[in-house]
Amino acid sequence: GRDLASLRLLEPSCGTGAFLVRAIERLMISAKRRGIKLSPQSDCITAFDIDPEHVAASREAVETALKIGGISDALASKLAENWVQEGDFLLASLDQYDAIVGNPTYIRIEQLSPRLQAEYRRRYSSLFDRADLYVAFIEYGINLLKPQGILSFICADRWILNRYGAPLRKTIADMYKVRCYIDLHNTSPFESEVIAYPAIFAISPGQSTSVPVFQ
Repeated sequence: GRDLASLRLLEPSCGTGAFLVRAIERLMISAKRRGIKLSPQSDCITAFDIDPEHVAASREAVETALKIGGISDALASKLAENWVQEGDFLLASLDQYDAIVGNPTYIRIEQLSPRLQAEYRRRYSSLFDRADLYVAFIEYGINLLKPQGILSFICADRWILNRYGAPLRKTIADMYKVRCYIDLHNTSPFESEVIAYPAIFAISPGQSTSVPVFQ
């Protein structure tokens, strides 16, 4: 029921565009209901990926979804280029967003180059001990939320249990509200076989009183 064209959505690790296509389908429905026309300056979606092949695939998927939604070929191509950026989300300087969604990268920080490890650790206090890089995605994501914004990720749940997740858990406990937590250990949501302990969670600024948990 909301005017989605007036909101800003961020996808920090977009892969081949699975989340983006669904977001655009909803955006097109909302815009049509309100008679809103997107322009080349529309900034309601921002997406990142570090892999050039993923960026190309996401742009193609976004362009196709926009065309299906009634956007002209030229505008769809322009928006796809503007919305999907090739780059490192964790090193980008960004504004605030109403919604941040995605499936962030799973990689241990010690697998990265020493220079990049040092830069990430300088920027993100959540990269404690042998942390997985997705904890930095969570830290940066929640810092980019508007006061009423929501971050919802699907990723491994080791950060809620392991030693390396302690700094991030404290930050969330002190400053954020966990709106819900869904344990997916027994129901894999992935199309391919993935060795992980997945969970979906939604976080927003504020204080948690209780957390709805689903299994």
